Amino acid sequence: MPTASGGPTADVWKGRWHIPLPPNKRDTILIVDDDCEASERWAKGLQSCSPQYTVLTTERVQSALDVCRCEKLACVVLDLDMNHESGFEILIDLVPDRQHPEIAIVVLTRLISTTVHQIALEYGAHAVLVKHRTSPQLLNKAIQTAIASVVA
Repeated sequence: MPTASGGPTADVWKGRWHIPLPPNKRDTILIVDDDCEASERWAKGLQSCSPQYTVLTTERVQSALDVCRCEKLACVVLDLDMNHESGFEILIDLVPDRQHPEIAIVVLTRLISTTVHQIALEYGAHAVLVKHRTSPQLLNKAIQTAIASVVA
């Protein structure tokens, strides 16, 4: 089930999100990671770096896809290696045209394989970061760069 960190505009109704956003305004970041504690730490770190964003978290691929279909997001921060699911499902679904992505995707994973990182980039991720080598400030910078490349 998605959860929000620090955003007064997010409402939860029985496990379903309703986030009233002005039309064409993308001010929400979604973190998809099956490690809830890690997601909350990243969400709090991002809120401190960029308080203008509402940060949502979810641990399930299907919940992430549902949120992405309902809301205009600035960026999806995605773990590739989740229990019983793969973050690649989200990449493939959200970035059908890899040359012209409509949403910024930053991969944040524990996987250190350069092959996996390269595949993620080929499938439309704007950046791939390794969790234990990444600070909230570095993640924020990667998100800002990814958002700028989609908006441009």
